[in-house]
Amino acid sequence: MRVALIDFDWPTTRWFDVVRALGHWGPIADRDAVLRCGAAVAGFCDAYGVDRGMRRDVLSAARVRFERSCRAMRGRAEGGGG
Repeated sequence: MRVALIDFDWPTTRWFDVVRALGHWGPIADRDAVLRCGAAVAGFCDAYGVDRGMRRDVLSAARVRFERSCRAMRGRAEGGGG
């Protein structure tokens, strides 16, 4: 059994902690990866106590997070870094 404690210590919700953790360590970057590794994502959600209703929203929430991160990085790069 694998066990870990993940705490980003950011002012956010538990739900976005799940999305952020899966974004960093889970295979959710693209649909094919999710299909190949769905059991790993499900196991993470089980361990974190994510109910079935919330699981349906993991990928769409991750997409929002990835798009925001991309916009922020692009804006910083276009503004000279930082």
